[in-house]
Amino acid sequence: MLAIVWSWGAGFALLAGLNFAIQDCAATQDAGVPPAQIFLDAWGQGATKSLLLFVIVTQLSCGNAEASRVLGHDLRFSRDPALLPGRGVCNGTSRTGVGAVVWVGFLTIPFCLPQHYPMTADTFNYAPIAFVAVPGAETLWWWFAKRVYTVPAAPVDPDLEDLERHVI
Repeated sequence: MLAIVWSWGAGFALLAGLNFAIQDCAATQDAGVPPAQIFLDAWGQGATKSLLLFVIVTQLSCGNAEASRVLGHDLRFSRDPALLPGRGVCNGTSRTGVGAVVWVGFLTIPFCLPQHYPMTADTFNYAPIAFVAVPGAETLWWWFAKRVYTVPAAPVDPDLEDLERHVI
């Protein structure tokens, strides 16, 4: 809970600082990327490029850390039903599967909306193409790979078999 409070405070300080750093409100509103224009007006081109590079690397690192954390939680939740209040969540009931699909479908809509009107090749939002191409390629890969790939047989070791009999 304390992390949320600190995050809120830091975000508020950042937004307040950005608002006080605006030098030309009309030029900032007309800029393609208003925060970058604020930094450019306040600090110049070199410092702005450095700061934006820092922001991009930080966001990429946070995204990777979040994805790793969620993967770890998914693995733990799938292995231990005691971590969640209901066994249905761990076993993947149809209600959970349908809810997840509806939620992802709902979240996909804002990413697929056009960003500018009228749409041209320069302003077209290419996210819908990625939303179709990536699952399509994964489906084709899975379809072809399941026909070819086989699980290799484990080598038989008599010493290991003897040890397994004693342990188990």
